[in-house]
Amino acid sequence: MQQLTASEVEMCKQAVARSSSRLEQSSHPSPQKHAALKKEVRIASKAPRLGGIIAVGTAVTSKGTRMSDVTQSPFFTILLPSFLETFSPNTISHDGSSRFRYRFYVGCDAGDKLYDSEAARKKFSELFVRRVGHHRTNGFDDGVSKDDSEDLIGLRLMSLEGTSGAPSWAVAALMKRAYDDGADWLFQLNDDARLLTLGWELRLTGALASNQVTRLLGVTGPTDLTNPRIFTHVFVHRTHLEIHGSFFPPAFRNYYSDDWISAVYGTSSTFRLPDVKMKHETKKQKTGKIERYKPDMSARKALGKQVEDGTKRVLRWLRVRGQDPLRFPLDSVCGFVPLAGYSYVISRSSNESLPSENDGGVR
Repeated sequence: MQQLTASEVEMCKQAVARSSSRLEQSSHPSPQKHAALKKEVRIASKAPRLGGIIAVGTAVTSKGTRMSDVTQSPFFTILLPSFLETFSPNTISHDGSSRFRYRFYVGCDAGDKLYDSEAARKKFSELFVRRVGHHRTNGFDDGVSKDDSEDLIGLRLMSLEGTSGAPSWAVAALMKRAYDDGADWLFQLNDDARLLTLGWELRLTGALASNQVTRLLGVTGPTDLTNPRIFTHVFVHRTHLEIHGSFFPPAFRNYYSDDWISAVYGTSSTFRLPDVKMKHETKKQKTGKIERYKPDMSARKALGKQVEDGTKRVLRWLRVRGQDPLRFPLDSVCGFVPLAGYSYVISRSSNESLPSENDGGVR
């Protein structure tokens, strides 16, 4: 099997960037005002019955920052305020309750001098409760209760081992916990990500639900005004972990994980929504460079192979579900489709090995 080279992967990414928006496939018109949004989501005939728990996975660190207290975290000055300004608590279901619930999974490196202490976690949790307090609906109690299954917004704080300098690993650990907790949707957002579009959850879930290959397959995310070329922040259904076993492959510690997820689903299942916007404010609270870690540039060598392996997992997953893998169109590189033969073989073979824990697939 011929592997994709780095240059071929770059061409794949360019193909993804040229893919047309799937907005017309979604039945949600873009809400511009709160009043319009409230009216829209109450008309059952025009709104698909989407809902469930949206897990927001956010890795935090004090490295390379000017912070002296967790209350100065970009999480509280950028991410959380923008979330509260743009999420849609009035998106209701047939019984009058909120169709979506939200869980923040916030993780720091074990031993982080600012975040990883009982006192810091207590202060972080208390400030979180105060900030989201006026959104206490649907049984919302204290925001961080042990049993928050009915809360509209909840919080999980985690101390992560072995993730120092590896935010992609940290995000993967947070998303695995969210998956195990039963989250339906997984949204990777940095603490310095500012959401700008009202009703983003309707658009993001709708894009995945309208996938013509198979419902809920693929990747979407807001357009980052700082770097619109790729998905710097990612939104997927829990199906993503069922296919790949991890939110990002372990080959990516910090760099190139966003390149991988922007390419692995190809143009058919990669949904760019130009009118769902966010801005990555990379210089907030930084002492110098925009990165709070040493970039692992060597991961670029693994990118082509990881994209190929990920595409194989998607093809096998489709076959396991009884769907012909040929339904998943593969992108061409210079007129050549590297995985076309593989797709044809597994679409015709009932003996092809199934995904395992070693090559993806959550058990």
